[in-house]
This record gives sequence, structure tokens and C-alpha cells, in this order.
Amino acid sequence: MQIPQVLEEDTSSCQDGVGAATSDTVEDEHLIRLDGLYARLNTSPDYGLTEVQARNLYAVNGPNAITPLQQRSEIVKFFRHLVGGFSLLLLAASVLSFVAYAIQIYADNIPDTEENL
Repeated sequence: MQIPQVLEEDTSSCQDGVGAATSDTVEDEHLIRLDGLYARLNTSPDYGLTEVQARNLYAVNGPNAITPLQQRSEIVKFFRHLVGGFSLLLLAASVLSFVAYAIQIYADNIPDTEENL
């Protein structure tokens, strides 16, 4: 089975660090050739990691799992929906509607409010 080789890309065109890693570590695993990557990681595609290497990597890096997102409480979710975009628009429209209705009643001096319905 033939393993495809990844061609090295020229990273000298990156200006002012744009496109480069933001931390002090060099993350160029996607740029180097596969045989160089296997040598750097002390492994091979045929045999993989040894049990000792796997335990050491697990001790250093932890489990290979996605970190769950921080959960928000139900009260916070409720208030975020309450003051969300369309909810505020509806609230403002209802307040303006009541204000307009109150102005109309006091301006017309209508004693019976059923005529306005």
C-alpha cells in the first residue's frame, strides 16, 4: 500500500506572522512530508504507537476528547430570550400602541371605549 506524500508549502510569503501559528509552538504537521512527520512522532503507519508511548502521551496531553461547552442556567437562558432582538421589538411596539391609544382617548374625550374597538 502506497502512502501519499504531502508536498511542502512555501511559508516564507507570510508577512507579519499572518498565517503562522500564534503560540510559541510550531504547528507545521500539515506542511511537512509524511516520513518526516512519522520520524518526529516516533511512529510508523504500520505499527502505530507503543503502549509506553501511548501512556506517556495520555499523561502529558490527557484524553482525546472534546471539551464540553459551559452550560448556562435556565434563568439566564430565559432572560436572554426575554431581551432578545425580536422580543424587544414586540415589546416596544406594544408600548407604543398603548401610548397611542391613551393619547387618542384623552384627546377625543370618549367616555365609552367600546367605540374604539
